[in-house]
Amino acid sequence: MTFATIILVQTAIFYAVNYLKGGFIEQIVTTQVSNSINVIRTSVLLLPPSRRAEFVRHASNGKWSLWTRELPQETQILCNSKLECRIIPNPTDQFGTNRSPRPNMLEKVFPNLGEFNFFFDDSHQNRDHYLSHSRDSSDSNTLTPLDKIPLNFRQDLVKLIKAINASLDDGTRVGLSQSGNVPILYISLQPQINPFNNTLIKEWLVIPIEDIEPPNISLVYMLWIGLTSILLLGSGWYAWRITAPLTKLTHAADRLGKGESTKVVPTGPLEIKLLGLHFNKMVQALDQAKTVQHTMLAGLPHDLKGPLARMRLRIEMLENEPLRKGMLNDVQEMQSIIEQFITYVRGADPSRYSFIDLNINQWIDERVNAWHETSHDIVLGEMPKEPLMVKGDTLALARLIDNLISNSLKHGAPPVEISLKREGKKAVIHVLDHGQGIPEERREEAVQAFSRLDSARTKTGSVGLGLALVNAIVNAHKGELELAEAPQGGLLVKIYLPLI
Repeated sequence: MTFATIILVQTAIFYAVNYLKGGFIEQIVTTQVSNSINVIRTSVLLLPPSRRAEFVRHASNGKWSLWTRELPQETQILCNSKLECRIIPNPTDQFGTNRSPRPNMLEKVFPNLGEFNFFFDDSHQNRDHYLSHSRDSSDSNTLTPLDKIPLNFRQDLVKLIKAINASLDDGTRVGLSQSGNVPILYISLQPQINPFNNTLIKEWLVIPIEDIEPPNISLVYMLWIGLTSILLLGSGWYAWRITAPLTKLTHAADRLGKGESTKVVPTGPLEIKLLGLHFNKMVQALDQAKTVQHTMLAGLPHDLKGPLARMRLRIEMLENEPLRKGMLNDVQEMQSIIEQFITYVRGADPSRYSFIDLNINQWIDERVNAWHETSHDIVLGEMPKEPLMVKGDTLALARLIDNLISNSLKHGAPPVEISLKREGKKAVIHVLDHGQGIPEERREEAVQAFSRLDSARTKTGSVGLGLALVNAIVNAHKGELELAEAPQGGLLVKIYLPLI
């Protein structure tokens, strides 16, 4: 998103520069060139005619020249509606039709015109066209529209000449031609009349512009690309400086959600640092609350064991049999709850774990056989032929399987089926029963500590630590716990453990 914004801004700047160039800079250039032409034209006209050519050559170090030609005064140009024009003699020519054709006007001005094309813009008459001539042409006096100009000619110069002619309003005309690959600029001077020959003396200032090359914008583009690259790199670094701490915070939050207490190093901009500091404070507060919880869960059951044992002895001495049996059931239920607390505290503490390389196939087979000896309806389902190895604590995993089987027998319905599958790089343990299952909207609640789903539980004596203990053990093994509905009904518990 950051890179896209930068590129969009750079593109907008590029188009804005082009707009300013076309709307203002080119207009300024045209005005300056027009003013310069007027200055040059006026300066030359201030000199005597006999000294003008020498002055032009001397002032330009021999690069410029002045062409002076005498033209018939009565020569004129007529154009039709298609802007196709011809140079014709005056219709009132007194010499009649037997007089030989008058020489072409441009050939008189430029004797070597056959070597190049001459482009002329008559902007004041709203006719954009150029004049092309060839000595071998049968129709050498025809003017052709400007849009047919050769593509190899400098279009920027043609555009400039059109703009200059449009800005000049004192009769000055500017033409453009090329001899070989050299563009040549022609600036008309004020014509003078020769009363002796009844001719028009026309002077043109000829300026080769081979030194005027197209603007070398490669350096500008390289500079623009370089600045853009630096801007992109800087933006990328700044974006990384922002996103890297946020990514670490995201991973830390994920681990915290799985029960792993992980702090982060506050880095990045001030706001990100403050976020990291507040996250660490939250983790510290959760650790303290968890420590207090574990202390209470570990201490209270042990403290209650003594009073419960003495209470049991006193109950055994009662002579009222119905009262004695009822009180013994209550004491046994209290002892069961205490055992659940102790089991949860031991199983939820990863510091007590001892991880080893474990053949999960063989281990599950042994646990199911142990339950078979208790005469419970436990079925060993599908098992992979290849051995699946995981890093695990046998005591914690035994608590996990025992809790799931006990929950299935107590809250579900037999038979309880246990199977093992492989999915990618994970071993998946399936434990399913044939009870009512857990509604989908309450499955997330079911794995929380001290959560009792009374609508799905018909018996008492549970404090809601069974699935919470299973979830804690799975998280300690860097696995995942999933509750689903069995195909034939009932609860399906999936435990994903990473393979080694």
